[in-house]
Amino acid sequence: MSQKFTGKLFYILGSGLPVRKINPLKENEIFASLIQRLEKAQASGLPGYRGQALMAPRMAINHEQLKKQAHDARHAAVLLLLYPAPATHLALIQRAEYPGPHSGQISFPGGEIEAGDRDAAAAALRETEEEIAVPREHIRLITSLSDLYIPASHFVVHPFVGISDERPAFRPDPGEVAAIIEVPLDFFFRKENTGIRKMQLGNGLTADVPYFDINGKTLWGATAMILSEFLTLLGKAPNV
Repeated sequence: MSQKFTGKLFYILGSGLPVRKINPLKENEIFASLIQRLEKAQASGLPGYRGQALMAPRMAINHEQLKKQAHDARHAAVLLLLYPAPATHLALIQRAEYPGPHSGQISFPGGEIEAGDRDAAAAALRETEEEIAVPREHIRLITSLSDLYIPASHFVVHPFVGISDERPAFRPDPGEVAAIIEVPLDFFFRKENTGIRKMQLGNGLTADVPYFDINGKTLWGATAMILSEFLTLLGKAPNV
């Protein structure tokens, strides 16, 4: 897998497999087709927890208890940002190190919904602009995904899927973002890029946890569960 480093941008080129020839016109057709599929799939209903659970820690979950815990949780919004480069890519970030449960983790751009935000979607766009410098007016929201409660941080996350018609001029906020990770979407379609291993969870428990291996960087937990629902919506549910 070839890599290109520009400041704090970590750009992954290709999917760890033999590099395929790119036909820009064909890739534009694929990108447009992807948007149409998303719009049609949303109209049919979201996969919900059925899609999220494919990448959830392998442990017994008391859903009623989680609902009670989530009652007074804070709320956050994140954005799955897709764009042609020229193949369809997904933008991820690596969080900066800080004294908190998600320090250094791979995630989507996003953060807490603030009082000035019109709604969760507006919060996702604002946070994306603040964290990776993609202007909100350059993003078209396609669909929301299912909310997800995160016990470790006591947040309910509201995910959204948006598109940019061209590769953004990314610029990370150094206070919040250690790296921007650009990944071809088809990377996540391939079983060889997933795995399961024992991991320590935020509540002190150890469990077998599914993950995506992005060139040695581990994408797991809530981000993997949200991505899993998105892939299921596309008909590309992860096979771990």
